[in-house]
Amino acid sequence: MIQFLGPFFIFFTTSVSWSQTNNYKVISLYEQNALLTERFLPFDIRQSSDNMPVELIGAYADKPCYAMVDPYRANIALFFCTEPTEAASFFVKIRQNGSPYNFKTPEFKIRKLALLSSTPDPYKPPLPDSPGETLYKNNCKSCHNASNPMVQSTTITHLKDLFAGTVTGKDGKKITTMTKFNGLFSDSQLTDLVNYINEEL
Repeated sequence: MIQFLGPFFIFFTTSVSWSQTNNYKVISLYEQNALLTERFLPFDIRQSSDNMPVELIGAYADKPCYAMVDPYRANIALFFCTEPTEAASFFVKIRQNGSPYNFKTPEFKIRKLALLSSTPDPYKPPLPDSPGETLYKNNCKSCHNASNPMVQSTTITHLKDLFAGTVTGKDGKKITTMTKFNGLFSDSQLTDLVNYINEEL
């Protein structure tokens, strides 16, 4: 049975004992609705008779959960689950009168941690560039910056004319700055480049 005592503590009143005189209780330091996956959950292990903390010398759990003794508080076990479970529990080893004892905690529910937003996985590699974006970055971006933006609604014919040096600029002179690209790209590559300029850029 689980008894709720205040907003922050859960006492597992079903004590586990090795003999008729040794009774212990497991106290969750989180509320029940905070027992979630992907976080370390602290549990306080105490004697039932006088509420004194016990000395933990080990803790473990079955997968997909893990348990360990808090490195800074010898009476606290840290419990961690990667998947939700209806009947979570873990095993602790304590020192009682100089001798080690093992017991299994009462079962409790671990719910799945719900993300508030679809945050990108920081370890997931980014999607590769589209063919048109790759062509643009490798051939166009160095010149077409914020002060010289690429003209939208570009067509393959217009690009071919620019590359051939047959397009007249506002000053009445032929634009020859892109003639180095003349004949460099296939029609398929030019299609990819035009699609990127008009739809993604």
